[in-house]
Amino acid sequence: MADLDVAETHEEPDAETSASILLRRILTVNHEVEKHLGRHLEVNNTDLEALQHLMQQGPLSPTELARLLMISTAAATAVVDRLVNMGHVARRQHPHDRRRLLVVPTKESVDRARSRLRPIMTGTDALLESYSPQQQSAILDFLSRTTVILTTWLAVERDGGATGSEGDDTAHDRSEIVSLSVQHGTNPAGIRERLL
Repeated sequence: MADLDVAETHEEPDAETSASILLRRILTVNHEVEKHLGRHLEVNNTDLEALQHLMQQGPLSPTELARLLMISTAAATAVVDRLVNMGHVARRQHPHDRRRLLVVPTKESVDRARSRLRPIMTGTDALLESYSPQQQSAILDFLSRTTVILTTWLAVERDGGATGSEGDDTAHDRSEIVSLSVQHGTNPAGIRERLL
């Protein structure tokens, strides 16, 4: 009887959706692309991540860069020093506060990275163009909302979500992240709690 009770109350984990499996594959392959780009630019993983933030977001202060990389300000300063010495970034005075410094990616470094990644960018653009306008809108909508979920998860982790136990606060944070799908009109059934 006890065995029957265990069998009846045991819940199997939800099977992964095809979308989540494919998205994880894309993230895995993208990680390999990043490692290849890092070797091309002759930088380590942390320095490459710093470069990516600078190229995507524009000039950042060392403190802002430290928060995005989830490292100390001293460690971020060492990252910037290495990138400056290699010609990938430069330090500039803040336009409105001359006491502050901003880290700016150099045009040469940006052009070098974009040139290496151009076949991927043109290939994905051409692939998107092969779909109908309605399909393109759905694809872009999915990618946009997925980006919101991932960036929100990262924000939670940067604010200390990874340091706590699997208690009520963490569960609440995860529930809020998944609820983004409802706020943006997406069915949450296919969104994994662990977010890949």
